[in-house]
Amino acid sequence: MHHMLIERLKFWIQEAALRAKFRLYERCPALFPHALDTDEEVETSPEDALQEIQMEQRYQEHLAAEPTIEPRRTILFSSYYSEKKCNFLTKSHCKKQIVEGFHWAAERGFTTVLVDYATPFGLLALETLLPLKIEESFNLYCVKSCFFGARKSFRLIPETGVEIAFLTSKSDYVFNQYLPEETILKLFSHVGAICSEKGTAISAKWIPEYLRENW
Repeated sequence: MHHMLIERLKFWIQEAALRAKFRLYERCPALFPHALDTDEEVETSPEDALQEIQMEQRYQEHLAAEPTIEPRRTILFSSYYSEKKCNFLTKSHCKKQIVEGFHWAAERGFTTVLVDYATPFGLLALETLLPLKIEESFNLYCVKSCFFGARKSFRLIPETGVEIAFLTSKSDYVFNQYLPEETILKLFSHVGAICSEKGTAISAKWIPEYLRENW
């Protein structure tokens, strides 16, 4: 655990140093006379060209595999709609909310879970619900409500990009083809319930009144 914290801290120190260098270049480009040298043409090797083709094919396959979201069967875990934010101090309480929210949804026929890993509560939900897939049958999809660089963590020292990529790869699908505003419009507005730090809210748009009254 301590080793992981040290590695994260080293990563963010290096990241801060790199960003500082970029800001310095923007203000004083004369300090970096060769930064934008483009006199030499870079030829694309056959291996690089093949790799580009394969990446494009994988991306098209990813788009073709996009699952359909059924609002009545879908619950979202996110901090997007909550003024409160999950953090390292409230982690245990929020984890309890997530487990209770998941079981509440499962008992009412929800079979799809969206986790907004760009927010603290959604990231904790991803880490909490992944182990449950061994025993429970449900779809776990990853979404993000902001650009990756603007994401927030519940940890004091945030995870690295590699850690996040490893986590999301364990889910059933990652909606990384959408911009944040598209995610809100196409996904967040098509869920039957939302679980956040505030608790679980039911959508009057997608859940019939007779069900809401009985829930």
